[in-house]
Amino acid sequence: MEPVIRNYRSVYQPGGAAARLISLDDNPATCTMTYSVIDPGKTSAHHIHPWEHEVYMLEGSGVLVCDGKEYPIREGDGMFIPGNVDHYTLNNRRSGVIRRIEVNPLLASQSGGARNQGGQGNGPASRHTQLPGSRHARRARAPQWHRRRAHLCHAV
Repeated sequence: MEPVIRNYRSVYQPGGAAARLISLDDNPATCTMTYSVIDPGKTSAHHIHPWEHEVYMLEGSGVLVCDGKEYPIREGDGMFIPGNVDHYTLNNRRSGVIRRIEVNPLLASQSGGARNQGGQGNGPASRHTQLPGSRHARRARAPQWHRRRAHLCHAV
């Protein structure tokens, strides 16, 4: 089997929907990958789904909202979003886009995607992390523990 190498420029249309970098058509064993842009004052789809997924911020800053709680995010941040958490990303800036990569399990594509109306989540609060080596890792907050419906989540 050959590797799949796809540049976002070949599949992304400015102002259009998120671009599938790795899709079911590529026959991945575990996950898919999507590139998306969120313009100033806009959000990603407000949604909830049973699977966890990860997001990496390539550029920009904004807010990740999970079950109504806001988490500041910026370039270089990696995010783990647990399953069954109502969530979306907000670009709350007046200028400058958010560019991000999202990794979802195959179940996300195989099931037809998330319920896009949002709603009441029942999963643990999101973990917001800064990847080692990011310029923000030096300023990372001390660990905090959050309790949410008998689930523990470590926020760093």
